[in-house]
Amino acid sequence: MADGATSAHPIRRRLGTAVLLLAALAIGGAISNYKPSPETQQRPFLTSGGVNDTVHTRSFDARFLGVRGGEAIGSGGILHESKGVWIIVKVRLTANHEATRIFYAALRDGDERTFEASGRVTQNALGGRNLQPGIPVDMEFAFEVPTEVPLKLSLRLATDSVDHRMDGMAEIDLPITRDDLTKWKTDKNPMTILRPVVAGASTSPTPASVPGSTSTPGATSSPSTTSSPQSTSSPRTTTSPRVTKSPKATSSPSVRSSS
Repeated sequence: MADGATSAHPIRRRLGTAVLLLAALAIGGAISNYKPSPETQQRPFLTSGGVNDTVHTRSFDARFLGVRGGEAIGSGGILHESKGVWIIVKVRLTANHEATRIFYAALRDGDERTFEASGRVTQNALGGRNLQPGIPVDMEFAFEVPTEVPLKLSLRLATDSVDHRMDGMAEIDLPITRDDLTKWKTDKNPMTILRPVVAGASTSPTPASVPGSTSTPGATSSPSTTSSPQSTSSPRTTTSPRVTKSPKATSSPSVRSSS
């Protein structure tokens, strides 16, 4: 009997060790599954808001001002048509603590795809305007999207063009409906993208805009200059810039998948 009891102790010890080992593995697996991936840990600090909100990020504040769309944009004297639809979003941006620039602008659709600001047209707001702390600047960003793009659409803005890890990013939900996209696709009047301008100042379209383009609310013309009474000159004839269609003016909007 004694020998049998003695031989049973090692078996119980081995069973106890196995149970503890299994429990440790289970706990380790649970901890591993709970721990976020590096991609999740380093994701941008996203601040979201609606059309009536001021969205605050670490570097800048953003507020929605308006959105419009159409089938074509005039830029650099060339008419840029789209197989999809052009969308121009206007926002008011203010740097917080130090001078900064916006190098990333994209639309995010209902399928979580992103459409970055188009490189087919001149985008003066994208990296071209230095935002000074406390001075609000109105900017417009242009995008190409498919006509049947899944809704809803949101605007995303950041200061870095590529590396968004641990960066502040603003997201604004846009009030765009399916009817808006359908209407804009049939609008043949070419649009122009306004230059960045300090809030409250007059705005003007980019150079060599397309004649006949749709006007943008809020744009004011500069006062005319009066000539000196003693100076005389023959009248000068001004002509509107000629617009030519680029052989590759029509293209499908590019899309980038987003995790």
